[in-house]
Amino acid sequence: MNMSTKTTLDTMIFALDEAIKSVSAFEDSKKRSDYILDMVDESIITTDEQGIILSINSFFENRFGYTHKEMVGKSILLFLPKRYQEEYKRLMTYKFEGIFFNNEVYHLITKDKEIECNLSICRMTRNDNQIRYILIFK
Repeated sequence: MNMSTKTTLDTMIFALDEAIKSVSAFEDSKKRSDYILDMVDESIITTDEQGIILSINSFFENRFGYTHKEMVGKSILLFLPKRYQEEYKRLMTYKFEGIFFNNEVYHLITKDKEIECNLSICRMTRNDNQIRYILIFK
């Protein structure tokens, strides 16, 4: 990964992190967060601490063929090949904020095939102390 790509990704994660933190003060923060995530030209999933999918953005829907309704409330593990599930569980025990898994090759199961993509994961704690993971598939 070249320095320009890393800088761009870091900037995007920082902007997403700041935007999501700032909208948490609004009564309608879920809709505002989804709106912000839909503005990003990357496939994004947000999960809670247990790996339950809270949202996907429209770029993800278009690229992978799943709808928001099909994914939200389900475990992210359902969409990862078995060979990645234990590693993913281990990753979710990481306790520090920010990007901790960056631009690694991963596979995701779509409706009809397995797709290779680069995955970056960011951990953040919201103002209400709930932990969120942002998964970016490129």
